[in-house]
Amino acid sequence: MPLNIWIYLVTSILTLVLTGWIIKHYKLSKYQVLIFILLVLFWSSINIIRAYRKSYAVNPLEQGGLGLSISVGATIAAAYGLMSLIARFPVFLLTDFFKSRKVMIGFALLAVGGTSLWVILAPGSDSLLYSSLALGLGASMLSLFNVIFSETFTPKQAMMSVSMLSVAPLLAEFMMSPFQYVATKNGVADYPFMWKVSLVLSAVALVFLIFVKDNKEPVRTMTLPTFRKLITSRQVWVFGLIGISISFIRFGLSGSNIVTYAQNDFINMSPFAIAYIDFIYSLAQLGAGV
Repeated sequence: MPLNIWIYLVTSILTLVLTGWIIKHYKLSKYQVLIFILLVLFWSSINIIRAYRKSYAVNPLEQGGLGLSISVGATIAAAYGLMSLIARFPVFLLTDFFKSRKVMIGFALLAVGGTSLWVILAPGSDSLLYSSLALGLGASMLSLFNVIFSETFTPKQAMMSVSMLSVAPLLAEFMMSPFQYVATKNGVADYPFMWKVSLVLSAVALVFLIFVKDNKEPVRTMTLPTFRKLITSRQVWVFGLIGISISFIRFGLSGSNIVTYAQNDFINMSPFAIAYIDFIYSLAQLGAGV
């Protein structure tokens, strides 16, 4: 049996076992399982392509890349963080305006799926740039998932919801690693394959989203006084600067940067090891968080 089939099989079995254990251990209701699966699908549609968008752009044509300049590749990679930074506050403002969290999550899924289709049909600097922006927008929705999921638990179960949400991205990383390996295992990488998987996952996630209740109360959670209080808080600025410093290390040594670095001729890491880099990173992050 080919190696990639074995990897898919082992990943599927371990995913089912882990998911079953989570459901049983935390005694999740059917609705909570629905939200958890939606979050895993949502995060998977982002993770499958997030770490490879830069290498797709800058790697030579003979290796399956687009042969774009390093500066263009860096811009594409940076677009993810820029959109995440810009979209955080507007996301909450728009949920207040639409009185719906589902609308914003659905819009993000459409953006990820639409730009993935664009990359598939017309791969280039523009399509990859907008795909990266869509991924950043999707990452900004994680806070909405936190609220939606936590509201299904009682106040005494708050830590349980936090634990569950920390597991979902790790599970998504684990599930997507085999697809990343299969796409890059040959001398000529099949990068569009990963964007096709992202398109399918975002479409499936949209179907799951239909069955999620919009428990957003028709009241404003982000008001002007609240915003003023935040930006004038010294504590917020101090912790924000600490967070930025940590993020420089985190994003500089993970994701698209580490994948592109590991693929160069000097390092020449195997496609299998590269595919599981993000999973190992997330596993360590989960352990440190716990």
